[in-house]
Amino acid sequence: MASGTIATVVSIGGTTINRTAERTGDHANIYEVALPAGEAGTLSTRTDANTGVITSASHAITNAAKVDVFWDSGGCRYGMDVTSYDTNTVTLDGGNGDDLPDANAAVTATQQVQILTAIDGDNVQLIGICLETGDQTIGSGGHVDLQDSTNATIEAIELTANSPWSWDSNSGITNPLTGNPITQCYAANGNNTTAGTLKILSLEDSTP
Repeated sequence: MASGTIATVVSIGGTTINRTAERTGDHANIYEVALPAGEAGTLSTRTDANTGVITSASHAITNAAKVDVFWDSGGCRYGMDVTSYDTNTVTLDGGNGDDLPDANAAVTATQQVQILTAIDGDNVQLIGICLETGDQTIGSGGHVDLQDSTNATIEAIELTANSPWSWDSNSGITNPLTGNPITQCYAANGNNTTAGTLKILSLEDSTP
């Protein structure tokens, strides 16, 4: 038997709200994966809503990569394919999420990292996901795409660095992870130009 806790504390004007969710389950799943820093650049060419060229001083992106693109207004297009690249440019196409911003917008392109998982969302009692960065004052974005074995998205979550996303089976909020088991996640560090760590913690009960 495993157990888990999600604790929330709100303190404003001398008044405090405390809520602690404690659950038990058959097993816990813990994933902790390093995410590379984003590559700052400019959307030098915008062909359409999901096609463009990013220019940067240098980058480490190759044709093998899937890339998430972030920009300052809070937009994110994720899972874009690299169709060509050279020392200073990357041409991207496809993906999901927001339409690319206007040409010449400042953007950050970040390579996705695949994480092999075994999360049955139907049985989750508690789950928490957090992008952690070395500078705890950073509140920039990140992204994780939770998929099944057919590469279909179960849930795509935009993250704020150092601010956990969580769900509790007794919260009254509909479970966002139901359906096929989550066998893989694709995560990106967002518009952080320093490396980060993604943590996924889930508690499941197969006989709730």
